[in-house]
Amino acid sequence: MKRYFRHSRSVCRVIAPLLLAIISVVMAIVTVVQFLNEMSLRYPVSSSSSTLFHFPSSNHSKVKTILYWNSWSWTMGDRPLIKAQCPVTNCLFTPDLTLFNQSDIVLFSVETTPDYLVNRLPHQRFVFFVMESPTNTVDIPMLRNNLTRYNYFNWTMSYRRDSDIVLRDFLGAVVSKTNPNDQYPPRPHQQQPSSNTTRKLSSIDTLKQLVKTRDDRRKADGNPLITLRHPWMRSKTKLVAWFVSHCDTPIQREEYARQLARYIPVDIYGRCGKEQVTSICDSADDPANCEEIRALRDQYKFYLAFENSWCPDYVTEKFYRTLQFDTVPIVLGGADYNRFAPPHSFINALDFSSPKQLAEYLLLLNSSEELYAGYFQWKNHYQISLPAMDGWCDLCQMAHDESLPAKVYPDIKKWWIDDGPCENDRTNYF
Repeated sequence: MKRYFRHSRSVCRVIAPLLLAIISVVMAIVTVVQFLNEMSLRYPVSSSSSTLFHFPSSNHSKVKTILYWNSWSWTMGDRPLIKAQCPVTNCLFTPDLTLFNQSDIVLFSVETTPDYLVNRLPHQRFVFFVMESPTNTVDIPMLRNNLTRYNYFNWTMSYRRDSDIVLRDFLGAVVSKTNPNDQYPPRPHQQQPSSNTTRKLSSIDTLKQLVKTRDDRRKADGNPLITLRHPWMRSKTKLVAWFVSHCDTPIQREEYARQLARYIPVDIYGRCGKEQVTSICDSADDPANCEEIRALRDQYKFYLAFENSWCPDYVTEKFYRTLQFDTVPIVLGGADYNRFAPPHSFINALDFSSPKQLAEYLLLLNSSEELYAGYFQWKNHYQISLPAMDGWCDLCQMAHDESLPAKVYPDIKKWWIDDGPCENDRTNYF
């Protein structure tokens, strides 16, 4: 027995230093890995995204993996790139989280992402992806968590024009029939000057003069006049419709509709109206077969395309669906709408001094087939693109462009909330 214990002590004296050395090496490796991960999360760049270094030229022969942190089954593989006819298509979209380490881009749909942190690897780019307005996302976990708020995201992807990748996929666009690069809103590389010349119109004489000026311009351009002889216009006997399910908004768009209804008929459908139907075909695979769309096209001349948030560039699919199905949208929101649709294709409620003056203008258009038809002349040159998928092309192209400088957002909440202020006081407008 004594010999056994002496032998055990001898073995321990040999093994103990060896185990200590192994543990020390493992701890050193863990420390280095944690340091590298931390460095990958916190590149020291300014809010202007200054250049740190350049990678070698891109190699489009390699397939880039783009990981959805939240699964969207309808955009798997390379389908969105093929559908959009992108110039660069060798990117693979996947929701498989086991491929995280191999992923080049990680896309976080921040509206539904749980509040927990995953470390970015040195070769990866994390993308802040959001399609809702700042008003509706101010309390999302990733904006509250300091670990994801500061120095976490490399790129941004949203509907807003100041995003790294501008995406209109869920919303829409107006595209030229002859030149796909001519579109509303313009592609990010196109410089379309702002034409936000909103002015308050306060008399019916002023309204008539405005209509005459626009009509004279149309005749000078030589555009053929779309008339009420078209089948989709002939049956319109009702004035204004609104399909709405969000009844209490910060900007109180419902109050504007209520005031407008004092002077003209406004038929309100959905949770906020008499008819309990869903909102305007948000999830319909074929909008043309949607009951609400058929009602718009067949019966109504105007539609209240009022946004639930008044934020920069926030123009939703309801605006484009209204244009697509031959009804004139009346807009009320925080965007410069002249960037989002051709001239004389919509009516901006903020152009009028009051809901009463807007009502007078609608009655004027209702009384004249020619004046009303003037709001469809843009269809001679443009068509609606739903969905507008150019943003996916840009994302894949950027994934391959290794000459792009390293970039990180020092404070993603500042960029999304503070730098894109939304209006919450309706008294500034009506």
